[in-house]
Amino acid sequence: MTDRRIRCRGTFLVLVAAILAAIVPSGLSQEWTNSIGMEFVQIPKGEFQMGSLSRGTISFGEGPVTRVTLSQPIYFGRYEVTQHQWEVVMGSNPSAFAACGRDCPVEQVSWEDAHDFLQALNVREQGEGYEYRLPTEAEWEYAARAGTVTDTHAGSITESNGVDAIVDRVGWYRENSSGRTHPAGRKEPNAFGLYDMVGNVWEWVEDY
Repeated sequence: MTDRRIRCRGTFLVLVAAILAAIVPSGLSQEWTNSIGMEFVQIPKGEFQMGSLSRGTISFGEGPVTRVTLSQPIYFGRYEVTQHQWEVVMGSNPSAFAACGRDCPVEQVSWEDAHDFLQALNVREQGEGYEYRLPTEAEWEYAARAGTVTDTHAGSITESNGVDAIVDRVGWYRENSSGRTHPAGRKEPNAFGLYDMVGNVWEWVEDY
């Protein structure tokens, strides 16, 4: 969870939310679910403007804006990885907000922890014809924007202090979360059908 309202890849409350299938067997449907209940959605290939398009308080040094092309479809997890899913694979739950419940996102997970989870998940799912990995920063932003150019996929931020109506629709953050995490998938999804790409907890990507 964070007070950064757009793209968050932080150091405290973090998770593996946007895991995608890098090796996809032919004939795989646009939506599918793995053996531990993780739902995946195919994100179409395309181009987008990567980086902050705003000069406001949400820029966070994300410039310059660069055109990026994704040459093939990719698969993203529809929801943040939950505490239950992490526990099934890893046998433990590191979350500070464990009392939030099995459907809440796992947190207190380092980048190395994320890779350990992915390695264990790949071993568990071996033979299915695909491989799990973290997305690159470009892949993550493309999936999060879902064809939009505004501060969030639902529109631009208007409120600098207090709950912003646009952000409140799509994510949990400092002003509306009561200082805790919330079950994944309770806010409005983006056009690709992905939830919590804004807020709730921070998310790791593969590159810096």
